[in-house]
Amino acid sequence: MRRDLAYLEDIVEASDAIADFIRDQDMASFPSNPKLKSALAHEFTIIGEAVARVAWDEVWRTATLFPDSNATLEA
Repeated sequence: MRRDLAYLEDIVEASDAIADFIRDQDMASFPSNPKLKSALAHEFTIIGEAVARVAWDEVWRTATLFPDSNATLEA
């Protein structure tokens, strides 16, 4: 489960990075920005690899609902 939490943290961090990268960007400038495309592809790759490695049945079996929206996952 500890490893799964690390993968879930990777997913959240990559998602946050994507949100930062696309903030203040418009779709018209995306095709002409190879650095942005590369950065997004990298973060989506991290997400895909982490999703593939998580033991989802174990995560769902042991998941706890957090009533506090500011709660974080901890091992």
